[in-house]
Amino acid sequence: CLSSSNYFREVHVRKVLHQLSNSRGTQNSTPPSFFPLLRLSLLPLSLSLSFSLSSVVLVPSSPATAHLLSLGCTHSLSDQLFGLPRCSFTPSLSGFSADLLSLRFLRTAQVSDSMRSACLTLLLVSVCWALPFRQSGFLDFMLEDEPNSGDGPAVVPPKEDLPPEVPAGPVCPFRCQCHLRVVQCSDLGMKNVPEQIALDTHLLDLQNNKITEIRENDFKGLKELHALILVNNKITIIHAKAFAPLVNLQRLYLSKNMLKDIPSNMPKSVQELRIHENQITKIKKASFTGMVHLIVMELGSNPLTSSGVDADAFKDLKRVSYIRIADTNITSIPKGLPTSLSELHLDSNKITKVTSDSLKGLKHLAKLGLSNNEISVVENGTLAMMPHLRELHLDHNALTNVPAGLPEHKYIQVIYLHANKIAAVGTEDFCPPSFNTKKAMYSGISLFSNPVPYWEVQPITFRCVFDRSAIFHSVCHCCETMFPLRSVLLAGLISLCICQYYDYDYEPAAQSMPSSPNCALECQCPINFPTAMYCDSRNLKNIPFVPTGIKYLYLQNNLIEEIKAGVFDNVTDLRWLILDNNNITNDKIQAGTIDKLSKLEKLLFSYNKLSKPPALSSKSLDEVKFIGNQITTVPSGILSGMENLTTIHLAKNKLTSEGVVGAFKGLKSLMLLDLSENKLKKLPSGVPASLLMLYVDNNEIESIPSGYLAKLPALQYLRLSHNKLADSGIPAGVFNVTSLLELDLSFNKLQSIPEVNEALEHLYLQVNQISKFDLPNICKIISPVNYSRLRSLRLDGNSLTHSSMPEEASSCLRQASEIIFD
Repeated sequence: CLSSSNYFREVHVRKVLHQLSNSRGTQNSTPPSFFPLLRLSLLPLSLSLSFSLSSVVLVPSSPATAHLLSLGCTHSLSDQLFGLPRCSFTPSLSGFSADLLSLRFLRTAQVSDSMRSACLTLLLVSVCWALPFRQSGFLDFMLEDEPNSGDGPAVVPPKEDLPPEVPAGPVCPFRCQCHLRVVQCSDLGMKNVPEQIALDTHLLDLQNNKITEIRENDFKGLKELHALILVNNKITIIHAKAFAPLVNLQRLYLSKNMLKDIPSNMPKSVQELRIHENQITKIKKASFTGMVHLIVMELGSNPLTSSGVDADAFKDLKRVSYIRIADTNITSIPKGLPTSLSELHLDSNKITKVTSDSLKGLKHLAKLGLSNNEISVVENGTLAMMPHLRELHLDHNALTNVPAGLPEHKYIQVIYLHANKIAAVGTEDFCPPSFNTKKAMYSGISLFSNPVPYWEVQPITFRCVFDRSAIFHSVCHCCETMFPLRSVLLAGLISLCICQYYDYDYEPAAQSMPSSPNCALECQCPINFPTAMYCDSRNLKNIPFVPTGIKYLYLQNNLIEEIKAGVFDNVTDLRWLILDNNNITNDKIQAGTIDKLSKLEKLLFSYNKLSKPPALSSKSLDEVKFIGNQITTVPSGILSGMENLTTIHLAKNKLTSEGVVGAFKGLKSLMLLDLSENKLKKLPSGVPASLLMLYVDNNEIESIPSGYLAKLPALQYLRLSHNKLADSGIPAGVFNVTSLLELDLSFNKLQSIPEVNEALEHLYLQVNQISKFDLPNICKIISPVNYSRLRSLRLDGNSLTHSSMPEEASSCLRQASEIIFD
């Protein structure tokens, strides 16, 4: 029994053998006053004694404990042993702990010494084989037991001389849950940090308690602690030396307390500090002294003011990549922000102006949040201070103009400007005037809830937008009194009444202004936009007469089968020609029609019956769309000389690898090439180095040529889902390129995670045959500055679960907001 001392709080053995062996009496004898055999601390009351419990009377150690036991006694054959009814007990409160029960043996005349010895042996063996106390909770579900962690008592040689008492060392703080190196003491109403915390603890969770003070020795000896969670307490005081023992602490969570100052002498090893929702009014110069390893800092929802932030407060933060100071009272962007920042969130403050000096030197900043402020001015040159900015949030402010500098910014892709006071949008507010200017295409622009009517914005304004449905310009004017779409963001312009897609800049006929007299009878030419003629969705079988001066011609959703000669003779300077959803075939396109349009910039020819792209001659072409036709080949040279072409859509056709050989050579400005849903067996060759987005999903591709992506130094988005890729078809390091931000390899036949670069932000591997989490293929080296930038990782549909992730995964994937398993 003593060998199980680690399993019990107290084990008292007091001359039991001697007293029982010498006992004599009759059935009517009065039992001895008290023979304590075992005094056990029940943690919880779940003891199960399967042998003859009729030999035992269980007496609660105090009246307060009596209600915890439900005693049931019945007469049985075992009455002959002790002359007592058979009794069983069931605890009525399984979680109750630290109460004492005394087990009392009764002497009886009918019981022989040998019988008593046999019963005693059974009792001792059963009690000593009891399992240790272990509380079950959320962490037990999340973590698995280590192999051979010990589910029974340790085996030691028997001892002849038993000491009167063998106390055990503390296993877990009272009422807490402990598993491996995790100690969870949350939601227990504690007023102090508990004692007896194991020295090898890695994570200590004390959130949702009533702790008011952190004392000097609360964390004494916890040198192995990596994460300390003190969220949602009532802490007002932290002793200056309280964190001194925590030399390996990486994550410190102090949010939702009552701190008035940032704690002094925080461990220099901390990588993540969250101290939002306190009562902090100042960020002093010495607040973060020496904290060179800090990467993430959350200071929001404090009563901070701009005057309370010292100029050099962030001076020592050489590696921080994420700072959030939202929901405070600051009126300007803090000065001296670390140049290492990649994300800065200053939403919901009282900032009135954005100056170029305040963001000077932030060369690595990729995301800037300034929503819900009072900003009316963004100074010229501000965006140039952030050359790698990709996402800008300026919604819910007081801007009257689109911020300057967007056309010249090479990398910005998403900008939120909704809920401002912008009354006009110019044709060069977002896109550069020249097609030769290198500019990443926008994937999202929000302009709704501004006073500018969307039909007054010229189509050419968004010529560098990747997907037209990503533009949400305003609340639909036609339904503003019914169902204003104020909650929709970055979606297609689908209204709840009769508003149209912005793709065609169309003001519904029932709500629009009178048509210009210089217009075909079948069509409409708004007076406030006289260079556009809308002839869409009118069941037209022929292209109507197009008068001089029309530059934007909309003919989609009709029954047109032929483009007759001379139909565009009056409009040789046509800029946009929209012919989607008709029945046009190549043999019905007369020579000298489309190929005469020398100034054409956009040709949208999707969902017709083309077998190849029509002849083109315009050197100004920026975008062509041939989605959903029957194209089997793109003849070499048909696109030659089109140096301004940035976007080619050829999805949902019948293209083969042989049918696109040499088709894209010489397209120096090409940024987007969509070849998805075709019959390609290999990646297209001769793709220009300027390409940013390559979509080849839903094909029959089996392998990637070695060094293929190294020839595309600007490539950011690669979609290869729904192909036939296996491990043997992916050369080592083929995806390890610094430019790539999104890689989609879902629905293939991969058995392992391919090697990717740490700069990758989105990796989709769902529905493959992956059975092992190869962390080195995502993070070769893990350190405060070496980690993956992955934000999304999908692994569902594989033979992986959350438990497949190694321990180091949390440090490697510290920026991930979405990791999906089955």
